[in-house]
Amino acid sequence: MQKPNVYLFPQLDDNYGYLIKNPHETKGVLVDPSDLDMCLKILELNDCSASHIIITHHHDDHIMLLMRLNQDLNL
Repeated sequence: MQKPNVYLFPQLDDNYGYLIKNPHETKGVLVDPSDLDMCLKILELNDCSASHIIITHHHDDHIMLLMRLNQDLNL
């Protein structure tokens, strides 16, 4: 079974998000996104698009971005 790559990336002043991606696929999962520009950048750097978004906790910065990501990424 292929192990996924997990990328940790900084967001805003004090947050981190994750991209989980099979190295041979073009889709990945964003975990706890809170910075639109960084989310788009990490997806671009890894030549993939988001198939799902996972929010692990309820903080306004994550929840507020969720609607925008759903629209911008066509999820």
